Amino acid sequence: MPGGLTLLASTNAGIPTPASGKVTIYFSTDLNSPAYKNDLGVVYTLVGSAGPVGPQGIQGYQGDDPDVILALPGPQGNPGPTGTAGPMGPMMVMEQGVDGEDGINVYNPPTPPLILLKTTGNQTINSGAGVFVDVTGLTFPVQNGKTYAFQFHVVFQSAATGTGWKCSVNCPAGTLDFYATGQTIANAAAGSASFLHRHNDTRDDMTLLTSTVSAGVDLCHVIQGRYICTADGTFAVRFANELVTNTDITVRQGSWGLVF
Repeated sequence: MPGGLTLLASTNAGIPTPASGKVTIYFSTDLNSPAYKNDLGVVYTLVGSAGPVGPQGIQGYQGDDPDVILALPGPQGNPGPTGTAGPMGPMMVMEQGVDGEDGINVYNPPTPPLILLKTTGNQTINSGAGVFVDVTGLTFPVQNGKTYAFQFHVVFQSAATGTGWKCSVNCPAGTLDFYATGQTIANAAAGSASFLHRHNDTRDDMTLLTSTVSAGVDLCHVIQGRYICTADGTFAVRFANELVTNTDITVRQGSWGLVF
């Protein structure tokens, strides 16, 4: 023991145990000395070996740097003056392009059967002596490579029996033939064998008549036939007056035709 001290006891009976689990041992300087028999000597505290290192504590937050002072932003300043305009860039010269080619004109006439009806009123025929003119409303377009069948019922009048007429058809190139009946007898309840019939294969062809069987009444001319077309164009019923600058002949409203 340090300083030649003698151990008084090896237990801590009756001796308070200090906090923290430490054991305090009491010594006396001399067990045989009556003067110090009951005195306590110097107190030594025996400390056990160190325990294991505890876990690391949570890292604390870093404090603000006292040397850094954060200032609030100041108000936004007024916009500066507008700068002067820059120089004009080079001008681009635009040239007109070349016109494209015209598209292909596709000829697409209506497909038969067609029903033709003259609805534009009576038509005066006065283009000259024996000169054919198209009958308005009794024409239709035809197309190369197509075949047509037709029938026309042409109603007409003459203001005088002394004024003649003729009626036929016209069309583009191709094969044409038709059968025609011209009225050469007056209207009557009884039948007659005196109608003028003909078969023809020529365009605008009929012998010019020099008279009309009756004046001021509706008469008729019937045409029916077929046509094999080899060129696009127009098929037309045509009528002619015998005389020059004469207004006696009129084709009447309601004349009609069928085309197949």
